[in-house]
This record gives sequence, C-alpha cells and structure tokens, in this order.
Amino acid sequence: MSNARPAPALFLILVLVGVVIGIGIGFLFAPGQAPEARASDALLPTLGAAPVSGPGTSSQGSSPELPRGSSSMRDVAAAEAPGAISDARVAAAVRDTERPSVASSTGSGTIRGRVTDGEGNPIDGVTILAVRSSNRSWRAAKALGSDAPSEESLEDALDRAARSWASSRAMRRRQAADADGSYLLAGLEDAPYMLSAYKEGWVLRAVGSSTLHPGEELNFRGTQTRGVTLDLRLPDGSVPDDVMLEVTTGDRPKNYSWSPDEPTLAITSPRFTLRALAGIIDSPIYFRETPSRYASAELSVDVDQQGVTPLVVQLEPRRGVFGRVRRAWPTSDNLQVAAVPVTDAASFDPNKELEDVPDASTRAGEYMVLDLEPGLHAIGLQSGGRQGEPKFSVYELVTVVDGLVEVDLVEPEPVASEHLVVRCLDEAGRLLDDVSFTRTSRSGGGSRSGSTQVRQAPDGSYWFDTGSLCSFDFDSWPKGASITLTGSSTTSGKQTVELSSGQRELTMQFARPLSLEVVIAGYAGSSNKDEMSVHVNLVSDTDDGWGNSMAQSKGKSGWGNGPKISDEGVVVFHNLSPGLLEVELLLGDGWRHDSSKLDSVEVNLAGADASVQLSVPMLHDLLVLAPDLGPETFLNLSPKDDDNPFSNRKNQQLDASGRATFTGLTPGIYMLAGGGGAPLEVQVPSSEVVYQPKLPIGLRVVITNEEGGLFQAGLREGDVILSTDGNDLAKPQHMNQFYQVIAAASVDLVVLRGGSTTSLSLGPLQLWGGGSLVGGQLTPHYE
Repeated sequence: MSNARPAPALFLILVLVGVVIGIGIGFLFAPGQAPEARASDALLPTLGAAPVSGPGTSSQGSSPELPRGSSSMRDVAAAEAPGAISDARVAAAVRDTERPSVASSTGSGTIRGRVTDGEGNPIDGVTILAVRSSNRSWRAAKALGSDAPSEESLEDALDRAARSWASSRAMRRRQAADADGSYLLAGLEDAPYMLSAYKEGWVLRAVGSSTLHPGEELNFRGTQTRGVTLDLRLPDGSVPDDVMLEVTTGDRPKNYSWSPDEPTLAITSPRFTLRALAGIIDSPIYFRETPSRYASAELSVDVDQQGVTPLVVQLEPRRGVFGRVRRAWPTSDNLQVAAVPVTDAASFDPNKELEDVPDASTRAGEYMVLDLEPGLHAIGLQSGGRQGEPKFSVYELVTVVDGLVEVDLVEPEPVASEHLVVRCLDEAGRLLDDVSFTRTSRSGGGSRSGSTQVRQAPDGSYWFDTGSLCSFDFDSWPKGASITLTGSSTTSGKQTVELSSGQRELTMQFARPLSLEVVIAGYAGSSNKDEMSVHVNLVSDTDDGWGNSMAQSKGKSGWGNGPKISDEGVVVFHNLSPGLLEVELLLGDGWRHDSSKLDSVEVNLAGADASVQLSVPMLHDLLVLAPDLGPETFLNLSPKDDDNPFSNRKNQQLDASGRATFTGLTPGIYMLAGGGGAPLEVQVPSSEVVYQPKLPIGLRVVITNEEGGLFQAGLREGDVILSTDGNDLAKPQHMNQFYQVIAAASVDLVVLRGGSTTSLSLGPLQLWGGGSLVGGQLTPHYE
C-alpha cells in the first residue's frame, strides 16, 4: 500500500527532476560500478520531449553503449528534436564527466541516542541519517551592470551536479539503529550535524533540537502512521490524475499530493478533516486560495471507523472568475480585484463602498476569485477612494453558474485631477527614476508618517493618489494641516518638500548630495557613550516638535541603518540634501520622546560638505527616595522648561526599599512626578531627593470656550470638582474612572467654588481629549 506524498509547488517539481538526475548520477558514479553497467542503466530519465525513435534511442528509456570520449554525442544531439534531451545524450554526457571523489571527511566525534515509541518501547529497523550543517548565513549581491548569463552546457551542468553530489555525500553519515533502538554515529568532525530518523510506516521526531555537535545525545520518538485509501472522482465519474489534499489535524493544516498510483494517505492522527482540490491551475503568482477547477466538500474522517474501505471523495466544479488585467501603465504594484453579488443590474452602483466582499490581489496581470455563490456578480478593480474606501474603478457584470468564468479587465488610465504629479530632477536637470517616497501628514495635533502609494508614468513622472497622501480630504485642506513629501534617490540623496493645499503638480529639484561630519568632544571618555546617538533633522517652519528626521546614527543594539559613531566620537552622514539642519546628540534608546538632548547645533548645509562639533556635558545621577509610594511604582522625570513634555522624559521604577535612580542627567531644573501625586521641582545636580507627593483633592476646571459643554453645563473657570454621585475624587480609583462614568450617563457633581460647595448635574459628555465641543479641560487640583 503506497503513501500520499507532501504536495510540491511548481518550482519544486523542477528541483525534484534535477534531484532525480543527481541521484541517478550518484548511482552511476558509485565506486566499484563498471562503465558498462552504467551505459545500460534504465534509471536515466528522458527530459523534455519524448526521445526520438531510431539509432541511439529506446522507447523503454534504455541507452545504447557509447565509448567514452567518442564524437557520438554530436550525432545524438543532431538527431534530437529541439529542446529534447534523450537518454543517450545524458548517458554520454555522464561518461564524459570526471568522476568526483566521495571520500568522507572524518573526525573523532560521536553522537548517540535511542529511538522509541510513545510508550518507551524500542523501534528496530530505523535508519539514522546525519548531515553536516552549514552555518553560512550571509548573502552578497552580485556586481551591477553584468551581461546576460551564458547558457550552461549539459556536460558542465552534469559536472557541477556531480561535484555537488560528491560534496553532499562526503558530509553525510548513515547508520542503522540496533534492535534495542540505540544508535552510535562515529568518526564525526567537530561541526554541527542535523539528524533525521526514518522507518517506513513511522513518523520519527527528534526530542529536542535536531541540530547538534559531536559529544551530545539525541533521542527520537516515533508514531506509527495510519492509512486511508481514497477514491477520488470528478463530476463525470473519471479519476483525476493529480490532486492536492488539504488535511487539518487540530489547528495545523498541511498539504499532501494524491494520485491513482498512490491512493493511500498515510497520517498519524486518527481523526482529521479533508478537502481535495483537482485541476490545479498553473500560475506564476501566489493566490491566497489554491487555484483549481474542482474541489470537494470538507470531510471529517475517522481512520478507525473507515477501516480498509476506500473513502469515496466527490469533487465538484468550483464557481468563480479568473482572468488577466491589462494595465494602463507598467508597474509592479498590486491591483485588487473584487467580486460583488448583484441583485439588480440596472440599480448597481459601482461607487458604493465595498465591505466584506471576496477579493484577490493581482500581480503579473493575473487574478482569481473562487467559491462564489451562483448568480450575477460585478467583477471589477478596486480604487482607494478619496477617504480610502474601496470602490470600483472599472467592472464587468458576470453570471456565475458552475465552473470558472474568464473575465479580462482593463485598468483605466489615471486622471491627473485626482493625483499629485511629481517630476524628480537631479542637479543637472536630468530625470531621476530611482526615487522612493515617504510622507508625513499633520493635522489636529497628530502626526502620521509612512510610505505612500505611487505609480510611475511612461514619461518618468510619479503619480500619487491624493487619498493616500493623508487621512483627510485633499480638496478641502483642514486648517492647520500640513503634508511633507520626502523623496530618496540612491544617486542624488534626499529632498523634502512641503505640499500646498490642493496641489496637483510638483517638481522636486535634487541638489548634489552632501556629507556632514559630526565630531563629539568628550565622547571617548564618557561612560554613557553606548547610549548616545546623533540625529540630523531638517529645520522647518511646520516642525511641531515631532521633527523632520533626515538621518540618525546606528545604535549599539543595531537599530537604524545609519552610520556608526567611531570609538573616537566621529560619525559621517552621506547623501544629505542641502538645507538648514539641526544636529542633536541624544542620550537614550534613540526615540525622541524617551531620550535626553545633550547638545545640539544648527548648520546650513549648502554647496559643500560641512563639519560640526558637539560636546558631551557633565552628566549626573539623581537618587529619589519615595517611602510613601509602594514598590514598583513608576516615577517620571522631565525638564521643567521643555516645550514638548513628551521629550527628554525618563522613567524609573521604585525598588522594594522605595528607591529609584535616574542616570545620565544634564544640569537643570526637572519636574518629578509619580503615583498620581503633585509634581515636585528638583534641581540637578543633587545628591538625593525625598518625594512625598500631595494627592489631588479633585479636578480643576479650565474654560477655553464658553460655547462648549463644560460652560453650558454650569461649570466655571477655577471650579474644582470634588465628587461624582457621592464618589470622592480624592480616591485614585474614582478619579481614574471619572472620564468613563461621565461619558456614559449624567452624574451629580459636588463643586468647590469661591470657598463653598455647590451641586451641579453634568453629562453625558465626552471629556477625554478636550476640544472645542468640550470647551476646556480638567486638570488634577492639589491642596
């Protein structure tokens, strides 16, 4: 009874053909085998078209004997059809290939272990295979601008395959386990080996890592396979030639191949679910769903109940659509094809938002959407829409009944009025076609950065869908909003441009990229140098504290792709665009909101390379004692006069004795807070500080707009909310819950105003985040 094999992908089929040839070559080159025996070996395959009948070929695949070194190979080649490789040609090429050495490299190391079943009983008849593992992990790029690769001759390919076979053979060890399940691999080099165990009808898994060094021990545990014979039928009753089985045991799906010659599925699980796919469609691109013309329903299988009776699996045609997309412009970007069920063709609206519809990505011009319900469908290309909602840019109405319907789609040409068209020029005015882009959009105090969708027109210009540049409407630019676009060229550096509201055309003029050398005085002798990094930011009128980062040095842990600071404290940034730059020396993890600025300088980079100097200031440690706060309470420390309260902030956790130490501080005045208490002003340097925070008694009201909800509900500037529905806000749990409580329902407040208390009713009102509708904000108030 034969077993189903794991399903190969298309490219693996080609690899396996090569492996078959390599194995055949291995047998042919095996020591002690006579050339005469090799010449008539029927294991040699015929590749490509069937061999031509006549002298030098055989319909059974055997090869005539040809003397080594004869000119008969040219005669055989002349007799072959174009693209065909006959057995005779392969055999002659094998004989003309120098036999490689298969001498094993040996050492004195050993690996031992034992093979047992799940109950600890030994398994005999097991073969252990050890392959020396390579730890080579680097990959180097080939030289640019090389000529097209030359075509390799069959003789050269066989010679290379034979040498590869010999090298692989020399690094392998094969050993049969003893009857008690034990094995010993000897004569191993001092190198890592990967071990596998095999026995027909068993799945043998390593107990631990299967890669180990000599001197170590590795055991295997086996599970016996169970066989289920499958009888697969197409709708017309015929048996499919090649089928892929989707088998799921628990939550672990796996694919197997099935054929009439090997009808039995071998599996270790007694119960599983099964789905069969036939008529698999060959495609150069990956689909989420395996593309096939036929599929079965998902079946639940119990191996013990099935027994030896074949399981009949009926396959049915899959309903769906497939086809090609002809693109307006050549591009590597994916297109999204969606299928929408349509009840009335006359009332179908292609501009309606598409939600939860079957779709598929397309690349190389192909798409497929499978397992649709019968009926009328709209098949079309999705467009992003102004706000990012997917809609149809072009579509076809198709009736799906049974099987696959072929539908080709034509992508419409982009409309200039819906795009920002950008031309990129180098310093000589030549068009650049190697530019990648990132954008930063700022609106309402928030910031969002990242790559954006762009396509390149035949004339070399770049077209940006306006809806992908920002999360708000491009035509009605919100007040205070801004977008900066940064282009990066491998040859001409970077260029950053601020866009105008509703802008539709832009020319980015790249100047000659420049270099900036940064020399850090005092770096070499600093004990904190491993925590330092240098950031280069573009100075912009729209910089709102988030920064326009141009470059940064690589950190100690490897983050970032910039240059490293040398041990002497020098770092050089290349490919910078001219402009006014701020160069910062930061102490921290590299993120601006959790780093301390040690020094900074501005430099106008224009026309020539430049050099600037930064200095490492005297740094101090601050010991904080907080006996009234519990262990593991977080304290935060930030500069008092920093414009951005989220930058230069440091956090530390109290230990069991109520102590926390802040390190690497520059001199100055800081605000210390934690545990919900009032901030404490501290001076650095100081030897130590005792933090005994006052807790808030309520929430103080700040009114910014008398049309907002706070003022309209009766609250006034300076009011202090003491309690809500009888819950004292002096208790941290009540204050933490206040914003959620008032957003859900109306509450009764006790408010301190002018030295006396009054009662008000407020809510429901969303107070979190403030804003014009609220008309103010609430802040903790301390006695």
